[in-house]
Amino acid sequence: MNRRAFLTGLGAVLAAPLAVGAQDCASPTFSKGKFAVPLDRDAVGAEWASRGYGDITVKPYAREWSRGEHTHPVHLVFTLVTGRAEFRMAGQRFVLEPGDELCYPANTVHSARNLFEGTSEMMEGSRR
Repeated sequence: MNRRAFLTGLGAVLAAPLAVGAQDCASPTFSKGKFAVPLDRDAVGAEWASRGYGDITVKPYAREWSRGEHTHPVHLVFTLVTGRAEFRMAGQRFVLEPGDELCYPANTVHSARNLFEGTSEMMEGSRR
């Protein structure tokens, strides 16, 4: 079997899970304690990839970091590795701790800030 046929076949196998994933986070979605702590970054990344998220990184957010209302042109998903963070959007307040997951669609107006007394580390992924 050539590479193109293999990938086409693989796409057919994965079509159902990706179709479900493509519909998640149509509105802000918060899952308390979704991932076990300490966080297995590879397992989180694999779960997100199965839902169509890529560009997965871990970013530090310094003590007292905040960003006022803004948007992103992509769908986003987050979980805290360490620390504590707050997101506000759609009239709701979400406080994330390690293992919690927050995802929201592209162009959602939101603000964010680090609530931790030190640096928070946040694992982030995106999809178009």
